[in-house]
Parts: sequence; C-alpha cells; structure tokens
Amino acid sequence: VRLALAATMPGYAPPGALQLELIHPTREERDQRVDLRRSGGVYVGELDAPAGRIYLQLSDPDGGWRLVGELPAGASGQSLAARPVTEND
Repeated sequence: VRLALAATMPGYAPPGALQLELIHPTREERDQRVDLRRSGGVYVGELDAPAGRIYLQLSDPDGGWRLVGELPAGASGQSLAARPVTEND
C-alpha cells in the first residue's frame, strides 16, 4: 500500500505513521489492519489484496482524527477526504 496524505491546515505536521484498517462487511476473518510508515512524501505498508467490497478507516496513531470510505470490489485505489464535523455527527 502507498498512501499520500495532503493537509492544508496551517501548522499541521504529518505524523510519522498512520493506521489503515480494511474491514470486510460480513466476514470478520477478512479484516486487516496495517501500520503505514512515512517514507519521503508517502506512507507505505504491506497487506494482502482485499477480496470484494471493503470499508476503509484511516487514522493517526493518537486517535485525533480518522477518515472512512469504501473500496468497491475490483478497485485498485481510492481517495478519502475530510469534511467538517456537523451537529448531526
């Protein structure tokens, strides 16, 4: 896995590591968690190729933020974007 993190908040320093979880919607034994280490301008880690549709959760090691999304079956990549938190969240 290779992941690029783009942040535009003034003063934000990217963490040295991130955590990526791949969550299968119905089969827990297919769930994966991988620690991604920063290498230059990207984060890298190793995981098994997911089978079928997978939910994604990317977070910093301190639990200060997380991004969630979905990787459709057969997709080779995905973009996740932050949005402001609302009263309904």
